[in-house]
Amino acid sequence: MAFKRFEWQLFLRLGVLFSSMLGLAFLITNTGFGTGPVLVGILVIAIAWEIVRFIQRSQADLTRFFQAVRNGDFSQRFSSDGMGRDFEELGQTMNALIKRFHDSRADQEKKLHYVQAVVDHVPVPLLSLGPQGTLKLLNNAARRFFAPHALTRIEDLDRFGADLRKTVTHIRIGDRQLVRLKGDGTALRVAVSATEIAIGGAPTRLIALQNISNELETTELEAWQQLVQVLTHEVMNSITPVTSLAETAAHLLNDGKGDSETLQDVKHAVDTVARRAKALTHFVESYRKLSRLPRPKPQRLALIDLFKRLELLMGAEWRDRAVTMHIDVSPPGLAVNADPEQLEQVLINLAQNAAEALEGREDAKIWLTGSLNRQGHVVINVADNGPGIPADIRERVFIPFFTTKRTGSGVGLALTRQVMIAHKGSVSINDRKGGGTVFTLSF
Repeated sequence: MAFKRFEWQLFLRLGVLFSSMLGLAFLITNTGFGTGPVLVGILVIAIAWEIVRFIQRSQADLTRFFQAVRNGDFSQRFSSDGMGRDFEELGQTMNALIKRFHDSRADQEKKLHYVQAVVDHVPVPLLSLGPQGTLKLLNNAARRFFAPHALTRIEDLDRFGADLRKTVTHIRIGDRQLVRLKGDGTALRVAVSATEIAIGGAPTRLIALQNISNELETTELEAWQQLVQVLTHEVMNSITPVTSLAETAAHLLNDGKGDSETLQDVKHAVDTVARRAKALTHFVESYRKLSRLPRPKPQRLALIDLFKRLELLMGAEWRDRAVTMHIDVSPPGLAVNADPEQLEQVLINLAQNAAEALEGREDAKIWLTGSLNRQGHVVINVADNGPGIPADIRERVFIPFFTTKRTGSGVGLALTRQVMIAHKGSVSINDRKGGGTVFTLSF
């Protein structure tokens, strides 16, 4: 509305100027250069000056407004004094816009301060890596972690070991890698993860470093203690009777009695020693198998094809055990990147365990399903309606050589976990609704 009034005022002034110029021309033509034409000429000049001043004033205010917005100077105020009531609305509009920009800037600064405060209080060191190799420490945790060094370039990470720079540069978005750091006479193990954002159109990599040395050392110590307990139990169970029987055989032979009864006792002792030695050899072979898992060779596997192949392999055994298998994959074309041989062996182990848990049960069922979880990751579930696994045992089933079965080696589930870790996934156990157990493989 103010601009409309501006147009009318401008046209009015131009009309007055045009009329004055016509009057001036008329007077000069009819009366010559007298007092009248001079006065009219002065009036024409005054009107022209007023038009120029009128335009310059409005243009100056608009220019000042746009410069204030461009420079973020929201302290400017615009007044319509001397411009008449027609420009009051324009001045009010510009002042309202300036206030809105000011409030928006203040709100953004408040949010920025809040986010920065949150980032500064996050205990995980955060770094940003720019496209030109520029490095920036984003929070207090990062500054403390690398103190007293000031890191500004990716090359500055070399002082903490070549692995850190290589990992930060080449880690894939969403991945998590373990790196060993050196510095100040200490060695740390750090989990490195990365994400990427665009700042001003340029890709910027955000790096998170999590020092997990204490947690890993605690976990490793517990694992070694559990493994030593199992190894001690297995070895002592074999060595104790072997030692006892060997001493018995030596004593019988030293008696010098060669009757058939003595020889029979010696033969029995030697046979028992041989069986225990064979069992100990089998145990060592199982340990070797567990410690020499080959590196996975992942390829794209359609889950429905994998499940059908498993059903073909174990179908006869399931029928003999009167076990019904249910297969479901949603979405139907769901696939996973995994080593086909290793994943197939894992599923065979889990399905075999489920079938054994259903021994003698009527209406025995096994469910083999594939789906996506809330994070969009592939999940495979192997479920049964058996008696379930007690909570006190559930935490120990993945320990190497731990087993509750008479003929079990305790290697199957340990291998399952090892395979899933090699695939950067996990395996977990849960109770099934309605009874039974669910083993979940998450990729």
